[in-house]
Amino acid sequence: MLSSSPRPDGKVTGPDALFAIRFSSRIDAGRSYLKLFRIDGEALVLPLADAASEDTLKARATGLTPGRYRLHWQTLSPDGHISQGDIPFDVSR
Repeated sequence: MLSSSPRPDGKVTGPDALFAIRFSSRIDAGRSYLKLFRIDGEALVLPLADAASEDTLKARATGLTPGRYRLHWQTLSPDGHISQGDIPFDVSR
């Protein structure tokens, strides 16, 4: 992962947020995903937006309430390598 919005331990203003994660190599967006976790354990797989490039995942979440969240990402590279990670962040109003 090269960059993300939000950044790890960053803050976003809700209730709607746009997420973007850029990677250092091409990814297979059809086999990659973003999942949003609230600290209470509720999880939501986010529908991916059409990527403008082959190295970025984008998604939008709506109706976020203030609190702590974790964005989990998993990507598959064209050679079959799986990468994953988490980005913790806070939502405020």
